[in-house]
Amino acid sequence: MGFIPGGVATSSNDGLDWVESDFELNPSVVAIHSVGNTVIAGLVGGISRSLDNASNWIENSSFGINALTVTNLQQSETKIFLNTQNGINRKVFVSNDDGGSWSIFKIENNIVINILKISEQAWAASTNNGTQIFNYLSYDDGDTWIFTPANLLDENIYRNVKALNNTLFAGVIQPDFSTVASRSNDNGITWSAIPELTVGEFLNWDTSQSVKFASIFNNGVFKSTDDGATWSQTSGLPTTIFNISAIEFQSKILMAISGGGQTGVYHSFDNGTTWSLASSQVTVSRFISNNTDLFAVGFGESIFHSTDQGISWNDIGSSIVGLNRNSLNIFNSNLYVNLSNGGVLASTNNGISWFTVNNGFFQDFLPSIAIPIQIGQDNMIVGTIGQSSWRRSLDTFQQPAQPSQISGISNPCTNSTQTYSVENIPSITYTWQVPNDWIILSGQNTNSITVTVGASAGVILVTASNEFGSSPAQTFNVNPFGEAPSQPSPISGDNTPCINSIQIYSVLNVTGVDYTWSIPADWILISGDGTNIIEVEIGNLSGSIAVTPSNTCDAGIPQSLAVTATSNPLPPGDISGPVNPNPGTVQFYSVENQPGINYNWTIPNDWSLINGQGTSAIGVTVGSDSGDIICIPSNECGEGEASLLNVEVQILSITDNDFINAIKIYPNPANNNLFIELKNIQGNTSILIRDIQGKALLKTEIDSNSAVTQIDISNLKTGIYLIQLTNEDRTHLKKLIVK
Repeated sequence: MGFIPGGVATSSNDGLDWVESDFELNPSVVAIHSVGNTVIAGLVGGISRSLDNASNWIENSSFGINALTVTNLQQSETKIFLNTQNGINRKVFVSNDDGGSWSIFKIENNIVINILKISEQAWAASTNNGTQIFNYLSYDDGDTWIFTPANLLDENIYRNVKALNNTLFAGVIQPDFSTVASRSNDNGITWSAIPELTVGEFLNWDTSQSVKFASIFNNGVFKSTDDGATWSQTSGLPTTIFNISAIEFQSKILMAISGGGQTGVYHSFDNGTTWSLASSQVTVSRFISNNTDLFAVGFGESIFHSTDQGISWNDIGSSIVGLNRNSLNIFNSNLYVNLSNGGVLASTNNGISWFTVNNGFFQDFLPSIAIPIQIGQDNMIVGTIGQSSWRRSLDTFQQPAQPSQISGISNPCTNSTQTYSVENIPSITYTWQVPNDWIILSGQNTNSITVTVGASAGVILVTASNEFGSSPAQTFNVNPFGEAPSQPSPISGDNTPCINSIQIYSVLNVTGVDYTWSIPADWILISGDGTNIIEVEIGNLSGSIAVTPSNTCDAGIPQSLAVTATSNPLPPGDISGPVNPNPGTVQFYSVENQPGINYNWTIPNDWSLINGQGTSAIGVTVGSDSGDIICIPSNECGEGEASLLNVEVQILSITDNDFINAIKIYPNPANNNLFIELKNIQGNTSILIRDIQGKALLKTEIDSNSAVTQIDISNLKTGIYLIQLTNEDRTHLKKLIVK
């Protein structure tokens, strides 16, 4: 209950007893409305709401506007300004977020009491510091303000103020009460009459189009194509008109005229220079278009529609009770009007028929809307008499889009309770359908339903609807489980993983099934339990990996995989083979072979590996260097400990040394030819050249009596080779470099 002196009382027993609520509501309460636990109070000075049955109040029902009656809404590209009731409490609010939140608008810390849009980016405003009125101008959409001595909002001094660039235009009232079309280039400090327009008393102008127009009493209409710098008289229009309103539409300009006994719609095909009568059927105060059709606000109580560029007009508003004709606006080719007796109407067929778009308003107390509807960037905003301002998302002023994907379980258990939902869009009604033997427990017409699952498989379907129609349906296939899930597929993954490695194990995924995994005791489960894929760190223990499927009904039969934790390979054991080989001979070395093991061999520097690298046995051509033969085992887990055999190449006899000293091979490195010189050697000597893998590439025999023998090696590629010379039982092996 509200009291005119101020305050609210609450009753919890149907009004038998009342308790005064302990909160501050200084203004008088003139109306109270409740929705669930939210109570909204209309105050003489504003609106407040309570979320807890009036125990505490917050002044934010209009997101910062603490006034009931909105007298004007004006907007630019970035701001919306809202004027509240006239009188001592009047003030202006501003919103920078499309009407989402509002704050009292101040200039130089003084409250703005009135504001007027005078061009797309220019505003005139007046402030009150409690004792004095100050006037300001802004040419940058209210970001910066300039003081002006001119009270441009005082209609007793200035009429029809406009701004073109940074020049002000107005009808300035003279001491004899005549009105002169004037302009000011110094923010209203001084004004000068516009010479071309001094031929009569200024009445009105229209600067909304690219061509600007001014009406002068008894001298008709003048036009400007250079933003008011110069003006020229038009022809074909009556000379005694008072009011003009123009619109550039398709291939021409239309102008509505009225006053002085003259009414009608004229059109011009030469950019406003000459005019002819298009229609005398209607008296129009304002045009609006959707690019294909033309609409007009009449001076009476109706609105009109033209499909032939303003030649003929249909009355589309006279049947609307309480029509506020000046509120007409267009969004997405749909028409919208306010009703003085409450609410908003829309038409999707150019005014042939109308329907209410009042979702969100208090349906038992629709707001009275007397000022034009504003179309913001993302919202439609209205100002009301007695309920402050309201806004609604533009997305909801059209047939809804298909709902989002339906969230919920596709394989629920029979007889279980489940919830299915889509993303919620304000002002949208959601209609759900479920399989035949399923039951919707709650949520029909909302974005989320709770159901009892039946035994039937089928489709859950939801459509979104509002005043503009219904969306395409969104669907979701469901197949109830009547039993536990089947045994999972075989487990994929390495069954001989390396100790300390990271491994992935998985089974095929089945929708609606959870998976519980077990692993050997010292293994670490990194991630994935509950899913069909796990990541683990391998421990030292072998054993088995098991996975158990489950759904909301029961657990199924586990699947398992035996695993053996694998370490680096063991040492390969002793290397078998001669430890005192002769130089130039071919020898074989080996270790005991273990399956799955790779063996990497290294040999003394000038020895040649013939074959077997990677296996447990190798063949080599012995060089002259002694050293170590090393065998390192490896597998996928890494390298094991190496085995080593020290070899000592057999020292040559004195005779052998004489043989070696008697041989001279040059040049080395060699290119195309190699020369061999033998001294004091009897018999023939065989020459054999091998690559480092031991493959014979060139073999010849020379007469030891020849002083120097030339051998063609031009076919040998660049690299390292071994040249072997044999005379009787003596052999010498030497490295040859070919470049």
